[in-house]
Amino acid sequence: MRGVDVMLLEKGDFCSGSSGGNHGLLHSGARYAVKDPESAKECVSESRILKGIAWNCIEDTGGMFVSVGKDDPGFADVFHDACKATGVRAARSTAKELHQVERNLSDDVADGFLVDDAVIDPFRLVLTNIEDARRHGATVRNHCEVVSFERSDGHIGEVKFKDQRNGSVGSVVPEVVVNAAGSSSGSIASMVGGNLAMTRDYGTLVVFSGKLVSGTVNRLRPPSDGDIIVPSHTSMIAGTTSRSISGPSDARPTIEDKELIIKEVSEMVPALRGARAIRAYGASRPLASGSSGRGASRTFKLIDHEEGGVDNLISIIGGKLTTYRMMAERTSDAVCAKLGVRANCTTGEEVMEASRLDEAVTLVSASQSESMRRRYGHVPSEMMNVVPVGSMGVQSCSCENVMRFELEHYASSEDVITIADLMRRTRAGMGYCQGTGCMWEMASALSDEGDIDLLIRDFVRERREGSSTVIEGDQLRQEMFRSHLLWPFQAARGGEER
Repeated sequence: MRGVDVMLLEKGDFCSGSSGGNHGLLHSGARYAVKDPESAKECVSESRILKGIAWNCIEDTGGMFVSVGKDDPGFADVFHDACKATGVRAARSTAKELHQVERNLSDDVADGFLVDDAVIDPFRLVLTNIEDARRHGATVRNHCEVVSFERSDGHIGEVKFKDQRNGSVGSVVPEVVVNAAGSSSGSIASMVGGNLAMTRDYGTLVVFSGKLVSGTVNRLRPPSDGDIIVPSHTSMIAGTTSRSISGPSDARPTIEDKELIIKEVSEMVPALRGARAIRAYGASRPLASGSSGRGASRTFKLIDHEEGGVDNLISIIGGKLTTYRMMAERTSDAVCAKLGVRANCTTGEEVMEASRLDEAVTLVSASQSESMRRRYGHVPSEMMNVVPVGSMGVQSCSCENVMRFELEHYASSEDVITIADLMRRTRAGMGYCQGTGCMWEMASALSDEGDIDLLIRDFVRERREGSSTVIEGDQLRQEMFRSHLLWPFQAARGGEER
């Protein structure tokens, strides 16, 4: 948008890492007002901007912070003062007023605050950014892993990358390289002799089938484990934990994480104890500060590696989903300064374009139209081109009400090569059965991509990893049924025990 030629190389699929491993909470800033005021102020300004420019990705649910009987009653005044100081809107409310908004709150809820939290779909947000970037001329490549840099006299002269689709190796000659690889940023910097001081913090989240809350519910206490509930599409997401990790092998949910989250969040909404947990997931937070855990700031840091001997490398670490646009603006400012480009950033004012169908939709039923609007923010006009003439289409995923023509539309994209890629774009496979029924439809839509057995096997493994920590009660029965149905695909190739 500033007149610079840009190429993005993404190791896996978009949102397959930390960008998709969050709870989708668009922060009002209230969570950070007391202990991290800088992050709170960033969230205040950016959440307002995103509600304007990313209309198709956000559900403006509102939210609340509630205290229960055992919480420190004095924290409410500290919280209120901090919100005023950072510009966070927080309306003090009685227990009765809070129960009128969320009827499933615990009777033990004392008082609290109504805040401007919202819910944002991280998958849709990233895809909307990609669509908009391509519309402005950017080259965006997923499943392309950077494998090496050629550096000479403190300058990166060439970047080589491997395309996972066919194993081919490509290269690009850059003027400036931006390292925005999240928790892998340190590894990328080290490939060119750079160094990044950062810590990795892992957070676990639990997905529940159905919704017991209409807006976000936060615990009115200093940020801690298990103090957030976020309604998301047909489910709820509860979290989160915080623990330091040394590497990717530590980055996985544990049964202890799951049990702690359920114990804590059910103190705010007791009905969660009986809700069906269908999945646990998480991601690594790349923290920019030297400390880790709850004591680390969630703000971001921009590093120019020129002082470290590489004159055309910039790294961006830390930050949050809510502040991603601000992070991109500051990074782009630094790139443009190196290139001598004087154009200003306009992403804070220009609405990201997304194809939409404003006229009455007659090719799909009312429930299908509503489901599509929930997933995409609208009914995409280009998707209607593949609806069979005179037909409302065939339903492929009953959990999320995803139609076959939606699968076919996204399966035709060069970006989509696995069932998980298709899932992230349509939500098929994210429901309570975790793809047991619809994965066959997704594999069929992707039949031109190669070995269907391998597609199914990889997807089954990925879904099983997420459900392994929540297998009890109804979900245990579901997994037993699933195991019998899918036993040929449960083990990886190579003769592992099924």
